[in-house]
Amino acid sequence: MTQTTIARDCEGGEHELVARARELRPLLSKNSADTDRLRRLPEENVEAMREAGIFRMWQPRRYGGYEADMGTSIDIISELAKGCGSSSWVAALINSCAWLISLFSEEAQDEIYGNDPEARICGVLSPAGVAKPVADGYRLSGSWGFASGCLHSNWATVVAPIVGDDGNLINVGHAAVRMSEVHVKDTWYTVGMRGTGSNTIVADDLFVPEHMMRHLVGPSGAMDAPILNPYPEETVYRVDLGPLASLCLIAPALGLARSMVDLALEQLPRRSIAYTTYQQQTQAVPTQLEIAEALTRLDAAEALIRRAATDADRAATTGNGLDMLGRARVRADVGWATRTFREVAEIVVQMCGASSMGEINHMQQIYRDLQTATLHALLRPSLMLEVYGRVLCGLEPQVSLVL
Repeated sequence: MTQTTIARDCEGGEHELVARARELRPLLSKNSADTDRLRRLPEENVEAMREAGIFRMWQPRRYGGYEADMGTSIDIISELAKGCGSSSWVAALINSCAWLISLFSEEAQDEIYGNDPEARICGVLSPAGVAKPVADGYRLSGSWGFASGCLHSNWATVVAPIVGDDGNLINVGHAAVRMSEVHVKDTWYTVGMRGTGSNTIVADDLFVPEHMMRHLVGPSGAMDAPILNPYPEETVYRVDLGPLASLCLIAPALGLARSMVDLALEQLPRRSIAYTTYQQQTQAVPTQLEIAEALTRLDAAEALIRRAATDADRAATTGNGLDMLGRARVRADVGWATRTFREVAEIVVQMCGASSMGEINHMQQIYRDLQTATLHALLRPSLMLEVYGRVLCGLEPQVSLVL
């Protein structure tokens, strides 16, 4: 364990999934170059995470899952990212979709997990396509991009407007469909997070039974429909969607940023500084200042993330949920951490020099993955600060649909 690794102890000791995630890091790291080259996770990675129970982090205990709280979940996902950013991202997104499925009816959950307790679910929350009501269900058509983990999933969740025969909007639907009934279009060509396989899901006039479609628009007109989960003891499913989604997405970036700093600390004693008299980079005052600043920024950003996770967990445990100010602050905390991780990455690569971008240096892949991961729309710092600022000023946070 390196000096920058932060372990989080749960009641009774560290959560078993955190320890298992840490044990997977050497394997994920060994396969990281193949992951990048193949543009998908090697099956060895997928099988190892399956055996470790990683994909069941947010599955209900009723079906053999762990129902990990937000703080523990951040530990698990960030540990995986220290080995492989793409593997961590896929694990985070598959688990977030398991969380979403647990908001569906028991009938839907039984259909998914009853035949396969280890079913994996990918998904896209951005509305696209169209769903039309028919007898006993809906006809669904459309395409949904950036479906991370779709190459390794049995089910998918997608969001589509529900429209009547007259074309008027009735509601917004959240559908669960079998991967065997949709088509995956190969569209994920990127310079970072290449192994996530975040391709496009395509449905063509697919029948979706009534119980596999959840309406998302509640009485207020926002995406705040009642949760159908009838089990009050399953507190993780009462975490507000905005905090959960943003914390889930920032966890891989946390692990990647830690990994960059760890790798720099490992490499610095073996490096000189070109065009200077420094034969060992660690002896240079600029290096000492830069590594201290990078790690201090990183620790501060993680502290904000931990505060946000604690707030989300505490509110879910009480059953009341966070108020609007609390939800907006979580989004702002995550947005600020996102910006900070990118700043940390720039400090590290500037300190390590051009050789950090060499293909034989793993630093460049971590850097590419971190830059790509932190570009997700739900992590955009300026928008998250705007949401928080609007609430602080007594205005509606209407710029974001996910709070």
